[in-house]
Amino acid sequence: MHVGAFGELVGTDGAATTAARKVRQHMDRDREMRACSTGHEASLPYSNPYGYINNITDSTTNRGQMVYAITGASGQLGRRAAESLMERVDPSQVVLLTRTPSLLQEFADRGAAVRAADFADADGLRTALRGVERLLLISVDAFGARLEKHRTAIDAAKAAGVAHVLYTSVPNPVDGNPAVVVPDHKGTEEYLAASGLGWTLLRNNIYAEVPLRDLHEAMNTGRLVTNAGDGGTAYVTRDDCAAAAVGALVSAGDDAAVEVSGLTAYTPYDLARIAAAKIGSEVEVVQVDDAAYTASLIGAGLPHSLAELLSAFGASAREGYLDTITTAVQDLAGYAPTPLETLV
Repeated sequence: MHVGAFGELVGTDGAATTAARKVRQHMDRDREMRACSTGHEASLPYSNPYGYINNITDSTTNRGQMVYAITGASGQLGRRAAESLMERVDPSQVVLLTRTPSLLQEFADRGAAVRAADFADADGLRTALRGVERLLLISVDAFGARLEKHRTAIDAAKAAGVAHVLYTSVPNPVDGNPAVVVPDHKGTEEYLAASGLGWTLLRNNIYAEVPLRDLHEAMNTGRLVTNAGDGGTAYVTRDDCAAAAVGALVSAGDDAAVEVSGLTAYTPYDLARIAAAKIGSEVEVVQVDDAAYTASLIGAGLPHSLAELLSAFGASAREGYLDTITTAVQDLAGYAPTPLETLV
């Protein structure tokens, strides 16, 4: 586990950190390189099955300007990352990949390149990645086919000449962790590390939006049902994960695994206290086993696959795989992560 892998926070008010200053220094150097570059961009027309047309820059004639790409840029995390990246670099340096480019028209209007890309189409993905030097590979939700798709993306990145890939993973993806997503993420991490590409593993903790259902239920019923025992989870918001990912993207250096977390590991008893404070009365914590918790989620209307996923995260917390606290958000995004309490 990598705790505080990108340096210590300077101050506690969201001010710049050591790593954040390095990010800005890198950006300044990048601007200087572009200003001094005498090369001329050459563009190849690129059309896709959706009828949307972009230019793909040939990296051999675009020396001196770093080009960053994000996969799944129309998704929940990807769109947030795209917005953050547009704020940190010139839009001409941004490439956004999605199966449905029309969903990202607003970014194209602001100067980003929006390109059609599908992990099921290796050749098309390789073409879409032409000219990209650093890639934020956002993990897909294709259970059962996730690892294959990730391998296809990594192979395409290597073939296209991408130098560094950043991958959104999960905390502690090791044998023994009961979270059902671990094998896919562990396999992707290993494949990326063996690819010969530069790599950064962004091991995002559980999104802070996930426990809100349980918190609202506890506020309504006075009971918080859980299978997490007294295990803690260092919840972190999607916004904070996106900002940290972009911070890592624009400052990527040596190969690294980074645990991205909030600053508190919340146990179910902490969640009950948050709910109780909101309603002004006590909330009881009801501990159940994994099967009973899964059944309760299905009974509440959640799909079976999602219920099993959430139950597995509870088991992962119970066994101590989700409680690592780091300063990665401060280090990479330059501000303190959002406390869970503010979302309720």
